[in-house]
Amino acid sequence: MAGGWRDFLGSWEGFRVVPEAYRELDGGRVLLLLGNTGRGKTSGLDLGEIRTKSANLFEIRDGKVTRLVAYWDRDRALDELGVAGESDSASAATSRGTAPADSEIGEVLVEADALEARVRELGAEISRDYEGRDLLLVGILKGAVFFLSDLMRALTVPCEVDFMALASYGSSTDSSGVVRILKDLDAPIEGRDVVIVEDIVDSGLTLSYLLRTLEARQPASLEVCALLTKPERRKVELPIRYVGFEIENRFVIGYGLDHAQRFRNLPYVAVLNEG
Repeated sequence: MAGGWRDFLGSWEGFRVVPEAYRELDGGRVLLLLGNTGRGKTSGLDLGEIRTKSANLFEIRDGKVTRLVAYWDRDRALDELGVAGESDSASAATSRGTAPADSEIGEVLVEADALEARVRELGAEISRDYEGRDLLLVGILKGAVFFLSDLMRALTVPCEVDFMALASYGSSTDSSGVVRILKDLDAPIEGRDVVIVEDIVDSGLTLSYLLRTLEARQPASLEVCALLTKPERRKVELPIRYVGFEIENRFVIGYGLDHAQRFRNLPYVAVLNEG
């Protein structure tokens, strides 16, 4: 990045931090390790709270910060940056009150405050796009319930909500794309402006089926809002208009996402420790 981190931070309004290190990553992302805390704005975009001594992963497009993608575990960031450090991620997470004592809960990928900030941004964006329109949010059970509830409260336009539940045939980690509808919508969507609200898009096969199914019902418009996406896992191209966070190909839990129906209640998104 031309000019290094000083130019990078210089685009933020009223932001005071002491960067310890930064690195440009693939996919237009920048990893920045910070030693102070504050709030960042760039081109009017509120990036939410930047946590003390956090590794903050930002998306950069055309030389500008577009969004805060995720918080990385500090130890992982130190390894990536080649910076010596003293952090203990487990004890740090516990001191913040964010990590219950459960051996299956691993690294926190997206913390609660980052989720809250990003949902507010998505709510503002959807509100602008659907001003004066007949908005219907379709939540996909069960995982999207938490996200949908918070997203609805972030909207400033009227909306209705409906739900669908789907079962995808395949292994526990891979969808075959053959889908069974367990619960269908309660009302027709013909002529409605529909936004599908998903917790996570993995291979995209199930969502591809759902889009084809709902498009056949002749809505006025049909878009997707996904809290999380895994670009590495994608098997089909999908028009996902609203994305919360792009994450690596790891099994995640929390904020509605489960493992064997557990961990949905976690206030953050974390990696599942399998072993």
